Amino acid sequence: MSDPIKNLLYLGDNIALIDTLFNSFFTDEKTDNYHVFHLVSGVQLCLTLSENNFSHFISERPLNTDIKDKIKADFPLLKTTYLNADDEPKETKLSVDVENIFTDEVKALLESLSIPIYFKNKQAQYLACNHHFSKLLGLSPAQIIGKTFAELSDSPLKDEIEKIDPQMFTDHQVGLHEYRGTNKVGEKHDLLFYNEFTANGKMQSGLIFDITELNKSKYLLEKQRRILRATVDISPDMISYKDLKSRILGGNSPFEKFVGSLEKEVLGKTVYDFFPLEQAIASIKHDQKVIKNNKVNVQEVISTDDDGERHLLNMKKIPVQDKQGDVQGLISVGRNMTEQRKTQKRFEIADAVFENSKESLIVTDEDGRIISANDHACIVFGYSKEQLLAQEINILASETHDGAYYKNIEQLLEADGSWQGDITYRTKIGDVCHAWLEAYEVQHTQENRVERVYSYTDLTHFQVTDKKISFLSKQDPLTGLHNRISLFSRLEDRLTRANYQHSAVAVILVDIDDFKAINNKYGHNGGNQILKEVARRLKNCLYGKYTLGRFVKDQFIIIIDELASEHDAATVARQVTDQFSSAFIIENVHKNITASIGISLSPDDGIEVAPLFLNAEKAKRHSKNSKSTVYNFYTPGLTLGLNKEFELEKELKQALLSDQLDLYYQPQYDLSKRQIVALQGLLRWHHPKRGILLPEHFLSVAEGSHLLVPIGWKMIRKACLKAVSWENAQFKFGRIAIDLFKIQLSQISFIAELQTILKETGCSTGQLEFLVDKAILCDASADILSNLDNANKMGFTLTVTNFGMAEDVIDLIDRLGVANLKISDPQIKNASGSLANNAQLKSANVFASSLGINILSDTLDNAEQKEFSTFNRPDSGKAKVVVHKKVMSASEATFYLHCNKHR
Repeated sequence: MSDPIKNLLYLGDNIALIDTLFNSFFTDEKTDNYHVFHLVSGVQLCLTLSENNFSHFISERPLNTDIKDKIKADFPLLKTTYLNADDEPKETKLSVDVENIFTDEVKALLESLSIPIYFKNKQAQYLACNHHFSKLLGLSPAQIIGKTFAELSDSPLKDEIEKIDPQMFTDHQVGLHEYRGTNKVGEKHDLLFYNEFTANGKMQSGLIFDITELNKSKYLLEKQRRILRATVDISPDMISYKDLKSRILGGNSPFEKFVGSLEKEVLGKTVYDFFPLEQAIASIKHDQKVIKNNKVNVQEVISTDDDGERHLLNMKKIPVQDKQGDVQGLISVGRNMTEQRKTQKRFEIADAVFENSKESLIVTDEDGRIISANDHACIVFGYSKEQLLAQEINILASETHDGAYYKNIEQLLEADGSWQGDITYRTKIGDVCHAWLEAYEVQHTQENRVERVYSYTDLTHFQVTDKKISFLSKQDPLTGLHNRISLFSRLEDRLTRANYQHSAVAVILVDIDDFKAINNKYGHNGGNQILKEVARRLKNCLYGKYTLGRFVKDQFIIIIDELASEHDAATVARQVTDQFSSAFIIENVHKNITASIGISLSPDDGIEVAPLFLNAEKAKRHSKNSKSTVYNFYTPGLTLGLNKEFELEKELKQALLSDQLDLYYQPQYDLSKRQIVALQGLLRWHHPKRGILLPEHFLSVAEGSHLLVPIGWKMIRKACLKAVSWENAQFKFGRIAIDLFKIQLSQISFIAELQTILKETGCSTGQLEFLVDKAILCDASADILSNLDNANKMGFTLTVTNFGMAEDVIDLIDRLGVANLKISDPQIKNASGSLANNAQLKSANVFASSLGINILSDTLDNAEQKEFSTFNRPDSGKAKVVVHKKVMSASEATFYLHCNKHR
């Protein structure tokens, strides 16, 4: 043999010959260079070849051509040797003497076997059988010999057996076939046929096993397994099975959910694969303790689930024992105690509140039997707890109220789920006392039962009684807000004061949409819960002298006293809408609720209480029907106008963020020197859709939305940066003049903010000029005057605009160190047509000359202004006349300064 022999498969009976033959080939080598595998039957030949890597195959038994071809096709590298030349077994006829083949001894042996057995030839004719087999067919062995199954029975098995018999001699395989049949008495049996060819392939033998009971046992076992699995899966506890090394052998559905993996994915793994290391180590130690002690162990542990959430588990571990009592593994049963522990803590807190309350608290069942009472109730009513728990609630009823009164309370409790009011009760010793009673129904839906809680507040002292009566007369008992009567009274007072002060009042009506549907779905308890939450949220919209009350069941009223503008009322309405933006919670269900809002104004929509409420109701109905706006005024034009203002407000806030606001510049000239002495910075808005907007188009909105201060500081910062830029370019621009807003000057932090901007930009005080309107000085507060005075001391130039000869302003000009007076363009235009105006302008020149103050005007574009300029020639005195050119953008102003750099 040229090819080395590694693994050899031998099919035959003479294994000793094969060993001797191959040992002679390896006399000088070790005998473990090859391995011989021995088969005595070809039944499992192909299967054995496919499962092992054989290099050689030797067959001493005859194999038919089909099997040889299959081996050659499936195993092309296998070296085969067939020692039997007569490969095709020859067929024989039944002419062989049966008696010679099956002797009496063989027949006796067959009869001694307790299981049915038979022998067939290739023609499927029975050669021999025992009486157990013939009994299955209801015949004797003699009646069966020489015949086929088809000749003996018309059973449905006939066709199947006719297919199997020839296949046995073709495949040379052991046959196992299971059938279900019915015997002669109608009993159903499960039969297993075992077939194998014998006598060099000339016959087949068959054994029949009755596996009816075995199949029944298997069925019952599988049924019990499924029932057990279903039972385990139904359990809310986490159940898992482990071996002695804490490897997981299985788990139920709650266990799969907790670890985040299916059962088949966790088999063979340990808790190290699912839990944090510290928890896994503790779990393994717990397992080993149970296995070692062979005892059930229970303890509470903290475990982290697949979502990273920590849970408190009651972990019970049970050892699994065999018949000898030895531990073979364990069962872990984990019960999630997290919610139970939280509930327990809540109950403990509730019990503590119940027992320590200063109110007398009694709990009854739906039949009125007392099931609980706190210590204070025992003290007030004079009963011990044992005495109270044996009684009904009517033990406390007094004769002050008749039966109809108590019946009415019962009806209201059943309808609304709560009742509150003044009541009298009788103590154990017979005393009749007054109390404020609040009664509530507590629904236990799952348990289909109702309990009632009675809270008695002692009103024996008149002071307490007076407070309760006062509260009830003015406040809504559910929400604690002003009730309808109180709202009418307060609005009447506000209107009287507004008429005297010539101020405005707004009435805002808030109506909860679809409140009836909420009551129908969640009951009165759910509706009351919503009303309380709405009241709580609406309180967030109250400022100063605002009044909030509950008008009717699902409507609330907000009264705004001393209303500055319609804009303030619209702002409050929008704040109310914002309060409904987040969902409400009813019985642990998130519910989105909306509201319709109507607004009426006094004096425009009425000067009396009834018309204002009625007009607010009409505006609310319009809002509910249209749904185009979040609120509506009684006057439709106000709604439209304020909606536009709010839109402009949003755009203005965005303009501040995206730097859309800019400064344009208007040069100021000294006529005597013909040079620039300053540039006035003028605010402009580069609107992305409407182009460049002048201040009169948006400053009123900025004022109403509190944006004037940030706009003012933004303009000052831009002026500082531009001044530093021009200074570095050596441009002669004098100063940059910026208008100051009154609210900006009123800020306590005005000077500090100025210093911060100067420090951050590097600008000097001499490069800025502040323009202050005369109207600001006329009613200037102490803060404004202080800020202007400090700005002058810091070196800023101050200019009074729209100057007029008012005594109170003249006094402040010298005090604040004002450097310039600016006269408006209309004053100059009107001067040439009015002797009085001419006289005023001349007096202003004289005034400015005497103080050494400059006078500024607007543009020098017409004859009237040129005429005015003759009043102020340099030779007229110390005063100078400075005039303005046209307005320029920052880049245009830079180019202009560059062109006039050397003038």
